[in-house]
Amino acid sequence: MKDLWRLAAVLLMGCGSPPPPDEVPSGADAADAVRAPDDSLAFRTAGGAEIWFVGGRTARDSAGRQCLERSLEIRDSAGRRGVPLLYTLEPPAALDDTSIQARISNRCEPGDRYRIALRTGRPTLLQAR
Repeated sequence: MKDLWRLAAVLLMGCGSPPPPDEVPSGADAADAVRAPDDSLAFRTAGGAEIWFVGGRTARDSAGRQCLERSLEIRDSAGRRGVPLLYTLEPPAALDDTSIQARISNRCEPGDRYRIALRTGRPTLLQAR
C-alpha cells in the first residue's frame, strides 16, 4: 500500500499547472507565437453595453503568414458574456438596439457575418460570405 501512495505522490508532483495564457512558449514555438494583447474596448453601444476584444488565437493563412484572431466579450450591468466560437480580425459594429455584427475569421481570412445578441452573446449567421 505504501508503494501505491509513493507512486501517486510522484505522479502528482509531475502534474504542474499550465503556463499563463499570455506567456510566450520557449524554444521553437517562441518564434511562431503571437502574444495576445491585453483586453481592449472595441466600442460602446447606444444602450451602454461595452464590446471588448479579449484573448485570441494565433493562426496562419494559406501562404503561412501569421495573424492574431481575437475573441469578443460583451460587458454591461448584467455581467460579462463571451461570444462562443467566434474569432475575428475586424472590429464588430452595432446592428440595432439588441445586437451587434461581427465577421468571423478562420486561418487569417474573413468569413461570414454574424449577428450577436447583446443579452446572450450568442452568434447567428447574418450573411454568408
